[in-house]
Amino acid sequence: MILLVVDTQRGCFNEKLFAFETVKENIKRLIAEARKNGVEVCYVQHDDGPGADLDKETPNYEIFDDFAPLPDEKRFEKNVNSAFHPMTGLSEYLKSKNEKDIITIGVSTDYCMDATVKCGFEQGFNIIIPAYANSTYDNPYFDKETAYKYFNEFMWPKRYAKAVSVDEAIEIMKNLSDYLKETDCIDYTNPLIAEKAAELKAASSDTLDYIERAYKFVRDEIPHTWDAKLTVVSKSASDVLKNKTGICWTKACLLAALLRANKIPSGISYQYLTRADDASDGYIIHALNTVYIDSLQKWIRLDARGNKPGVNAQFSLEKEILAFPARPEFGEKDYRDNHSDLDVRLKEILKTSSNILEVRADFEI
Repeated sequence: MILLVVDTQRGCFNEKLFAFETVKENIKRLIAEARKNGVEVCYVQHDDGPGADLDKETPNYEIFDDFAPLPDEKRFEKNVNSAFHPMTGLSEYLKSKNEKDIITIGVSTDYCMDATVKCGFEQGFNIIIPAYANSTYDNPYFDKETAYKYFNEFMWPKRYAKAVSVDEAIEIMKNLSDYLKETDCIDYTNPLIAEKAAELKAASSDTLDYIERAYKFVRDEIPHTWDAKLTVVSKSASDVLKNKTGICWTKACLLAALLRANKIPSGISYQYLTRADDASDGYIIHALNTVYIDSLQKWIRLDARGNKPGVNAQFSLEKEILAFPARPEFGEKDYRDNHSDLDVRLKEILKTSSNILEVRADFEI
């Protein structure tokens, strides 16, 4: 899921908009909730060229201050109405991440929002429109309230988009149930997992302490199979405990299982990394964990791969300290995604492998 923020720039987001204060507060709230719930926020900015109100060389081009992007949030540029026009690269980006559900907010309802909703629909995306999270101005044919209602209440619903309230959109983003389910790889009711989870919980002072203890147990006490030069293939969380070893894919499953066993939502995130110091030996999929911190109302990522010389992942609630930084110059990618289960292709590789040292996965997630 993606929260797509369209053209909320200083030059066009102002008090002349229909229901300005309501729309402003709703957009702020949706952006904040997206960040808390691990939903990626993507921004689109419109450039009308030199001398125009939206000239990228002027302050008016920048995002309205209340909605300012974080440094690592994606921005896409356009000089046409639709955010899904090929010039932006947005569609390709979303498809590369297997994203389908797009919560779309911004301005202007009857121009760029309308084009974005319809083009996104035509390209196969599931467009979700929260009420009063887009707006527009008076035009020669409609006053601004009529224009807003025409598209949000008549044109888009059941044709091009799913219309929801802001609260419903937030509930969609907050749906944590998938990150608490048991799966074949995250088998937390297995007696081995249940016993270890109970042991860690008994030693913990609170939920945050439990998360840190579980993380350090998986990171430090379960050796990475490649580092240990073992051949055994652990295919699930319980296998990792039984075999006392696993690669990052199943170590991530083990940490997720230990957390879910105590009702802490956890998922799996991926990186696309080189097997060697450069790309000469191809690429591999690296797995790490997402964890929802309820007291902070946000997702964090933790990497329990296991440390060694040159690798120093740490537990942190504020700043990610992962095992590997992605190096774009070598074609590496950090997907910054959040999946509720191990990728089916990785499961199949584990299922059919007899020697973990021979495993390869040079496809992209």
